[in-house]
Amino acid sequence: MKLIFLSSCLGYLAKVPAVSDSIELQEIDLMPRRLMNLKQGEPLMCALDADDRVAEVLIHGPKYHDGKQVIGRFIIRLTPGTAPDEVLEAFKTMFESTMPFGYDVRTGRFTKPKPTVKDYLSGKVRG
Repeated sequence: MKLIFLSSCLGYLAKVPAVSDSIELQEIDLMPRRLMNLKQGEPLMCALDADDRVAEVLIHGPKYHDGKQVIGRFIIRLTPGTAPDEVLEAFKTMFESTMPFGYDVRTGRFTKPKPTVKDYLSGKVRG
């Protein structure tokens, strides 16, 4: 499964490899209006993972002291040449059934395209 869980205390590049500047990737930022547990988000993640237009799914949310994690946001990275509107239309009914309380969608670039100096200094990326 092309699923990466981003910790709320780490930067994106702690888990996500740097992407070349020559490739323009489109991403979809899907934010449920309420936090979701992993069991609620699993059907959506599996459906997105099975689609060829989706390169990977990043989920972000807080981690509690008892080890439970919740989903506060999905970042859906699309394969090059895929239009975000096409994916949004294909999964609209899945979004509405998984998140009946509502959600917000933005398209654009939400991950860093390459490591910063701070990433090298903090040890998240090795040079």
